[in-house]
Amino acid sequence: MTRLHHGKGWALALTILLGAFALTAQADTPEPPITQPQTKDQFAAVVAAIQQQMDKGGHYQYVRPDERTTVQGKLADMQSIFDKFGTVAQMDVASKTQLYNDQEQINSILTHNDSRRVICQREMPTGSHLPKTVCRSFGQMMQDRTNARDMMNNLNQINRGQTKGGG
Repeated sequence: MTRLHHGKGWALALTILLGAFALTAQADTPEPPITQPQTKDQFAAVVAAIQQQMDKGGHYQYVRPDERTTVQGKLADMQSIFDKFGTVAQMDVASKTQLYNDQEQINSILTHNDSRRVICQREMPTGSHLPKTVCRSFGQMMQDRTNARDMMNNLNQINRGQTKGGG
């Protein structure tokens, strides 16, 4: 009987821990890049903020060039709809649908590439048989990748220099 209660205690503790982890992960989830601008001026402010955040050091700096082109194109399409109607309230159903679809595609690209997005992975530490969960931001992962690539490039340059120098 004691063993059964002890097992239930672990199950309860694990459930509470996982629930707390889920709440923490949810709290760290960034807001969607495009909220709900209702007017042409509000949309212009959103576009300016997105453009700024896609620059180096911004939340969306890791957007790939092809995705950047897609985002720019969709923003331009949305701008033309706002230019035509002025406000969402004045748009016809087809224009609202197009605006929504463009917004969703942009949000999908930017959210996926948001440097603040937290990614957790199970990793096996060297010398251990017990996996552990490691959580890092997308920005940290991309920076680690860049640092590793730079280090390999530097080592290759050093090796080429030694080979040419008679080493």
